[in-house]
Amino acid sequence: RQREFDQDANAAYQCAIVWYITGDAAYARKAEQIVDGWSTTLKRVGGRDAVLAASISPFKMINAAEILRSTDSGWQAANARRAGQMFASVIYPVIENFALFANGNWDTGSIKTMMAIAVFRDDREMFERALRYYVHGDGDGRLTHYIYESGECQESGRDQGHTQLGL
Repeated sequence: RQREFDQDANAAYQCAIVWYITGDAAYARKAEQIVDGWSTTLKRVGGRDAVLAASISPFKMINAAEILRSTDSGWQAANARRAGQMFASVIYPVIENFALFANGNWDTGSIKTMMAIAVFRDDREMFERALRYYVHGDGDGRLTHYIYESGECQESGRDQGHTQLGL
């Protein structure tokens, strides 16, 4: 189901952006349908790559939800609350301790997704926790561990796809 979630998160985010730019409510309805569908069915993120799975795609889904909620899309407040609850109870527990065991992309993915959840849920403590980790954390996602003095990042020697994803 990870691939399906990835595709749906991309679609929800892109539809929310198109809704915002064009004002065509059909795009808002599609983004809502996707976010609502996952917020009622996603109960667990697991597996060997759980931290990665709980950071990259959910970030897009959360941002789609933020666009919908912050505009006059017509998204029902109860549905937004349900999505926020899913972000907090299903996604957050997987990224709560960041990714000290992995490369910087996993760690930065956790940081940015945690920040997005915090913004969506208006949770200042969670946001500041992610920010403190980004500035002072022990993992490879810490700013001074991820970006070298030369200006290159950890992934620069790997490939451009991973480099761009991380940045």
